[in-house]
This record gives sequence, structure tokens and C-alpha cells, in this order.
Amino acid sequence: MLPDDEDDQRMPRTDCVVVPLRARGSTSPALDRAAQGRIGEQLRAMYGALTEAPIPERLLALLDRLEASGTGAGDDR
Repeated sequence: MLPDDEDDQRMPRTDCVVVPLRARGSTSPALDRAAQGRIGEQLRAMYGALTEAPIPERLLALLDRLEASGTGAGDDR
């Protein structure tokens, strides 16, 4: 079981199967341009709203703590 950061509950581990994107030795993509375009549109539709979502308070607090400690990512040390 893997810990879930949100509520300290345990989540079951799911098995993943790795599927090659193209046949071994092939140089052409496994998906044609139309399929790639449809996937791209669906991903943009699914994740587009995230760019407008508010930043969680606990992340803002963490960023404030990092900035105050002088170890933020934007430091020019």
C-alpha cells in the first residue's frame, strides 16, 4: 500500500504494464497524427482548468517558508 498525502489513508498499489510506443526497430510513430491530435485536445480539455485553479494554501505556506529561509528556487547564490 502507498500513503496518500491528503488524508494519511493507504491506497492500493496498482500494477502497471509497460507497452512500447512503437515496434522495436521502427522509426515511425505508433499513433498517426489524427490520433495524436485527438489525444492532445483531450489532455488540454482535462488539464486546462488546472491553470486557472487557485494554489492550495499549504503550497503557498511552503513557498513562503522557502522564501523566508533564503533557499528559494529563484535565489542567485
